Amino acid sequence: MSLIEFWDKSRDAVMRKTIQQIVAMAGDGVIKDDSLCATELRGFFQRVDRKDLERYARSCLEASFTDSGFVLQDIVNEVGRRLGFDVTRGIYRGKQKSNNFDGFWDIGDWSFLVEVKTTDVYSISLDKIAKYLQQSKAEQAGRDVSCLIVVGRKDTATLEDQLRGSRHNWDMRIIGVEALFRALELRELSEAPELSSRLVEILKPQEFTRVDQIVTMAFDFATDREDALKTLFMSGDEEGDVERVEAETSSAQGVTSDGGSIKELKTLIGERLAQKFGISLMRERSSFESGVDGYRFWVAASKLYEGPIWYWFAYHPRQSKFLNEVAHGYFVLGHLDTGRVFAIPVQQMDKMAAHMNMTIPNGDKSRRYHHVHSRSRNGREFLLTRGGSPEFDITEYEI
Repeated sequence: MSLIEFWDKSRDAVMRKTIQQIVAMAGDGVIKDDSLCATELRGFFQRVDRKDLERYARSCLEASFTDSGFVLQDIVNEVGRRLGFDVTRGIYRGKQKSNNFDGFWDIGDWSFLVEVKTTDVYSISLDKIAKYLQQSKAEQAGRDVSCLIVVGRKDTATLEDQLRGSRHNWDMRIIGVEALFRALELRELSEAPELSSRLVEILKPQEFTRVDQIVTMAFDFATDREDALKTLFMSGDEEGDVERVEAETSSAQGVTSDGGSIKELKTLIGERLAQKFGISLMRERSSFESGVDGYRFWVAASKLYEGPIWYWFAYHPRQSKFLNEVAHGYFVLGHLDTGRVFAIPVQQMDKMAAHMNMTIPNGDKSRRYHHVHSRSRNGREFLLTRGGSPEFDITEYEI
């Protein structure tokens, strides 16, 4: 049984294993370029939660084992993918006359050659990395390329001094694994599509050398903003990111929902969607994507509101845009109390949303969203509309 099959059938058992045991379960347990072990391990990393991915990275750093550096390399590349980069994975063992980078990350009009180092106790050859960088620039035909050195530990003063005083200072930057995960956490918190481009600006070579402090500061700011938003919605204010609050608080009644239940339901919905459509899905918080199959799903969950007796969701333009970019996009509604799930094709959802109430916070149209109210009647499910418009029966979309 492959690692992925074991994961699908016995997820809890897999998650109790150490990273060394997981590597042993992948293929023949030996990490080599183009091996089944590497393929299964990378597929596994695509499926696990961010917190588990970070736990595995920490294990590689705190108690090194055979090929732990290769495992860390794959984990860092997976973080890059989740941050929104188009990732080309490098080779494990360097070859003569080859561009031996650990990863190559593309986004927008910029590319990063990524080097992963567990520590700078041993001297890191910036000249050697510079050769890889120059080769990449030549291959990219004028595209902007810089180097991002990802280090496992905080004691990188030697490397920082080496870079600061060298001619490579305007081509390379350093970030720690911990800070990279904090950047990923920030992206998962906000779900703002422009965040990746902002992160790129921080990672580009500028007048500073190590960027951990900037990423940490941005994360702290986002955390403060989340706390403020929760306070606003507890008092019934409709300004801000409704999708975020819908998942953690009840804005209409000021009752805190069970975030664990929301997360568990969305995980189960992802599994049900994969089975329904016969595809493998990669998850990024509330969104699921198949990659080559052209499927995307945005999953929203709601408790039952006792006053009007309905379920409430928010439908944002960014969600519509995300789903309309592929051949098969679905806006998915999940009921916390019953577990019922409805996968609505995005084209149909867009048509129905035009008949629903809309909120434009502070007149800012870029933050507008539609109110999606769902109500059960005689075993069927209907989406409500603003006065005078017909209700929409979505029972056929139940999965």
